[in-house]
Amino acid sequence: MQELPVTVGGRDVRGSGIRLWTDWYQHLFLKPTDRVLVVWEIDIDKDSPNWYAVNVYADETGHEGGPAPDVFGFAGFIAATEEWTAFVKRWEAACPPEDYPFHMKTFCAKYKPEQQLPIMVALVDAITQSRLVPIYAVTRLPAVSHPRSAAERRHIYSRLIYRFAIEMEVSVLEGVDPEDPSCAPFPAVPTTRLVFAARQNADQVRNEWLGGRGPLMAQLSSLYTRCVSIGSPKDIPPLQAADLFAWEVGHHFRVIQERRKEERKSFTRIKTELSSILGIGVKRFVEVRFDDLGNDEAIVLGA
Repeated sequence: MQELPVTVGGRDVRGSGIRLWTDWYQHLFLKPTDRVLVVWEIDIDKDSPNWYAVNVYADETGHEGGPAPDVFGFAGFIAATEEWTAFVKRWEAACPPEDYPFHMKTFCAKYKPEQQLPIMVALVDAITQSRLVPIYAVTRLPAVSHPRSAAERRHIYSRLIYRFAIEMEVSVLEGVDPEDPSCAPFPAVPTTRLVFAARQNADQVRNEWLGGRGPLMAQLSSLYTRCVSIGSPKDIPPLQAADLFAWEVGHHFRVIQERRKEERKSFTRIKTELSSILGIGVKRFVEVRFDDLGNDEAIVLGA
């Protein structure tokens, strides 16, 4: 592996010890403590029809460090590259100019519920009328007497991004069409790009991606996860949609379930009106639960 000789996101990473994976076989030599910046363009022909056949856009919800009870995790959508192109047109037509680029938290603070409704209906229509596959992985964080330590926060963040990545990979693998004649003798897994919204933890996303998974898991996932990157929601409508869904997921676990209120229609519609898509992915909704020792298990929730 090579030391990065460049700046990334305005940050000089030379001498940081962060490594760049350039070929999948290098994963065989990774140590569990290795820090990885990005999986980028691994042995693939850009002219191939499979060049980033599937794109996944995700955003985070909640915060992993505060002492108050919270919900933290990641949510987003999987779709074929050409479907995202069509989605952008629907989204831009549905979003009022004064609210574009869309940001859910700002939107909720700006409008009363009755004012939000017609805009939310139009935006969720844009999502549900598209061939998108929803996924999320969240955890409930109990109240603690003091802010969590840096080590505790990193553990929570690492495990959640790991779980989200696993759900993405399982989704894409389970969505493979075994009857596709082009797959012989083995099913072809579409090459995948994962894009996270640039938030306060963007550096953590880069550094933690695959960091705790070990050489074998890194090797397997890299066979089709060809790129992990950070994007600005202001410039990328699919990340605005991921922001909306992440907010809905967090609100559902943080407020709706705790107060035993009726589900928001927007959350229900995204969950139920979108379907698994053969050749793209299956819906995956997971709650991650930690025990007293910090070990975690994933509870797969019904769609």
